[in-house]
Amino acid sequence: MRAAVLSGPGELRVAEVELPEPGAGQVRVRLEGCGVCASNLTPWAGAEWMQYPLEPGAMGHEGWGVVDALGEGVTGVQVGDRVAALSYKSYAEYDVAAADAYGVRQDGLTQRVPKKHFKDVRLHPGMQAVLPTNFGPRAVTILKVGMSVVDVDLNHPMAGKDLSFAIELVEVREASAEEIEHGHVHGEGGHQH
Repeated sequence: MRAAVLSGPGELRVAEVELPEPGAGQVRVRLEGCGVCASNLTPWAGAEWMQYPLEPGAMGHEGWGVVDALGEGVTGVQVGDRVAALSYKSYAEYDVAAADAYGVRQDGLTQRVPKKHFKDVRLHPGMQAVLPTNFGPRAVTILKVGMSVVDVDLNHPMAGKDLSFAIELVEVREASAEEIEHGHVHGEGGHQH
């Protein structure tokens, strides 16, 4: 399969890589698209702590498509189901994701990281933050803030919660010049920031 590889700041190439196989509790999604998140800007720009190349498909975490394979023990999802998934390598033709939305909450999935990775953000226990990693951005929950290190919970904030979405695409439009300049979508009547 083909996957995008960020090989350096502002350098993207397409690579042929092995088709991922879903593990227990996972589904494989034949991707039809993937959103581009503002959290992709730092790796694209080339932060000093980034190590390149990133893994094939990395940074893509807002993918959608059709389930084409099931891992062991998957129920409630079938081959052929259309899904939107939170996974971490969706800048590719296929990716694997937890069948139960954001996955099962895993006890002990914590890590101590240097505070500098959060730049100048005022951190406090319980808040959600984005931790930049070599595999793309990762949503974390702040557990404890020290002088130079931060303890984080690496479980996604929605892990272990049942989610169900029914969506209908009602409009597609070109981005305005202002939206392109700002790097994000604006709401009705302009931007609210």
